Amino acid sequence: MLYRYESMASYNATVTPFNYDLDNVTKMVFGTPSKVSVVTSGSGVPKPFNLKQGSLDQTVVALSWTRPTFPDFNVSWYFVEAQKANYSNLTSSTSISITGLTPYTKMVVEVRGCTGPDFSFCGHARVLSVWTDAGAPSAPFTLELRNISTNMADLQWQAPTTLNGPLSGYSVNVFETVTMQLAMQVTVDGRSSQFRLTNLTAGMDYTVEIRAFNFDSYSVQQLSSSVAIAFQTVKGEIPKGEMRFLWPEVEFALVVMAGHKVEDQA
Repeated sequence: MLYRYESMASYNATVTPFNYDLDNVTKMVFGTPSKVSVVTSGSGVPKPFNLKQGSLDQTVVALSWTRPTFPDFNVSWYFVEAQKANYSNLTSSTSISITGLTPYTKMVVEVRGCTGPDFSFCGHARVLSVWTDAGAPSAPFTLELRNISTNMADLQWQAPTTLNGPLSGYSVNVFETVTMQLAMQVTVDGRSSQFRLTNLTAGMDYTVEIRAFNFDSYSVQQLSSSVAIAFQTVKGEIPKGEMRFLWPEVEFALVVMAGHKVEDQA
């Protein structure tokens, strides 16, 4: 039985012996299976085996592979290429690190086995898709506050220009400006660009600080630099009703209806 497989590739196979049952020739009786590793033949310098990526990093791709052993080829060099990263290197090592990459980038790496320290001695490439981990985004910008009242305000911003990841969210901290005491801390979904600040104090000075962030593959929060804006809530209005003032030797009252003085009384 013949199957079409990739040339110069390594496979694991299982061989199981069997006999036909003498009392029932359609029934097969199987023996103990044996596992064997086989390598297909081909033309040219063989490809490296077991090409894989190491631990994820934001700016580095670590690669390793296994030297192929064939009777007719002495593979002792390797040509590594990543066109998207504008990287190429000829090395005698079976591992290499590609540095200076951009976070959250996917690319294709090719590794060729070579019988000499020149590309002309190299064979076909073993291909692997690799990627870098998510990193910190750039800061959000154009921070604005609208609809400011005695106890709330609408915060708006624009998303970072450099995401370096899926943009997991925003961290919003609100401080009382004078004391820098934390008044509010919330996390906003990365798909949003606005948030309503509530339960504020009338006539209070506040400072709002916002950072964008991503979670990397290790669930670590990667924060951007912060941007901040200050504002003051609206001061409380004069309540409806009667306010009585006492002056030396004089007593009078102001009756206030809807903010308008309607009567003076001595």
